[in-house]
Amino acid sequence: YGTENKEDLDEDEFEALKDENDVEDEFNCALAELIGGLFESHKEMALHLVDTIYEEILPNVLTDNVTSKMNRFGLFLVDDMIEYLGIEYIPKIWPEMADIILNFAVHKVAETRQAAVYGIGVLAEKSQENFKPLASRCLEALYKALSMKKCSEDTEKTLAYARDNTVAAMGKILKS
Repeated sequence: YGTENKEDLDEDEFEALKDENDVEDEFNCALAELIGGLFESHKEMALHLVDTIYEEILPNVLTDNVTSKMNRFGLFLVDDMIEYLGIEYIPKIWPEMADIILNFAVHKVAETRQAAVYGIGVLAEKSQENFKPLASRCLEALYKALSMKKCSEDTEKTLAYARDNTVAAMGKILKS
């Protein structure tokens, strides 16, 4: 929560900062949903946006230096690029999109992992013949994701959602 330590804030200041972070997370989720809608409905027009996201946004939100919620925001964008644009529209960055979701499939936070394993499922559906070389890496990541334990940020519900998405992604791989 910012650069301040919890010890440096009184209880009211800490709660206000936490509320501000929650609002920022809701905004980022809404923004990712809006961008996903653009990818789905205006594919060609959104390609310039893909370049900006890939070059300027993803490098800043898919690092260890940000919160898991920011990682999740980046994964939502990646998932939507994979799902709505497919390999036909983004062939040059397709391998990097696969690497991103594979790396985050074993993230310690279940909500982040949930977004990544969802991406693996749509990757299996959208990669066409290009999925075969990725299949074993994807299955290995999903197997590891299933064995991940609950961390301090997780609830039983978020852990269950991550596991559900993992099993669904395995099913999509088997179908592909």
